[in-house]
Amino acid sequence: MTRPYSSDLRERAVALVEGGQSRHQVAKLFEVGASSVIRWCQRHRATGTCAAKAMGGRRRLILLPERDWLLARLSAAPDLTVRGCSASWVSAASK
Repeated sequence: MTRPYSSDLRERAVALVEGGQSRHQVAKLFEVGASSVIRWCQRHRATGTCAAKAMGGRRRLILLPERDWLLARLSAAPDLTVRGCSASWVSAASK
């Protein structure tokens, strides 16, 4: 995943736009996309900061619905392999 541009770059770009230069001129000066400078200025005008938004997020827990079944199965057979667990899940689901 790519990283966001630095806050320093964003702040300098927004300061130049507020100083009177056009967004396209600033984009060309810093060698970034004009749409990036436009978004930074919009975010600065709306929120007072041009910092990047948070990236990523929480991953949902895939096995959460089966957690109780899986823990019970593993406590009954601690040496259970993934294939054995999968096979018992398939047989339990087909009933």
